[in-house]
Amino acid sequence: MKKLECILLVDDNVNDNFVHFMTIKETDTTRQIKTARDGKKALEYLDKGKENPNEYPFPDLIFLDLAMPGINGYEFLDKIREKKLSGVEKPVIVIMTGSYDSDTEQKIKDNYSDEVVALVKKPLTVEMQEEIIKTYF
Repeated sequence: MKKLECILLVDDNVNDNFVHFMTIKETDTTRQIKTARDGKKALEYLDKGKENPNEYPFPDLIFLDLAMPGINGYEFLDKIREKKLSGVEKPVIVIMTGSYDSDTEQKIKDNYSDEVVALVKKPLTVEMQEEIIKTYF
């Protein structure tokens, strides 16, 4: 399995970030795991990476929560679209949510199919992560 350079976890829930961090670490599929507590911090992380890629490596994969204070997951996706990331600068984005329902799935398909490759229910498991990496990398 390919080893990624960086995975970015974007979630305001400290406990979820910890569990997901440990799950990713267990699979040993990335060199670095970074976290951002909301969409604003994630956007700042991406911007800082342009100036300091050693400290803020561009994420190959972003696990994104939808329900966050400040800039939520949907707003983050809107901002990513505005940045017009492409090629090497276009990360694979997977939505991780605790409230997976058909309305959420339809909204993602209708509005964010260019940005989001999958929608999964929390918590992230080893099997889910391995399948995502196998499928998209």
